Amino acid sequence: MKKTYLIKGMHCNSCSMLVTDALNELDGVKKVSVSYEKGEGIVEFDEKKIDSKKIINEIKKVGYKSEELVEGKKKGLFGGIFGK
Repeated sequence: MKKTYLIKGMHCNSCSMLVTDALNELDGVKKVSVSYEKGEGIVEFDEKKIDSKKIINEIKKVGYKSEELVEGKKKGLFGGIFGK
């Protein structure tokens, strides 16, 4: 499964690398691509081993706010910052 997550608070490439490294350590995560410019991360994972809640919690552990992007629209956490 592949999902996109909005990530608030990243300001540089080091920020995106911090999130990438943290997510790559999770069991079940297959591929991670994080962009601080876009404020998002795309995560490919095995939904039998990990779910979105665990991915979002890991992003929060390294110091950023996050939410899953659903059907091209954000889900509330960031208000109008990222909205369509």
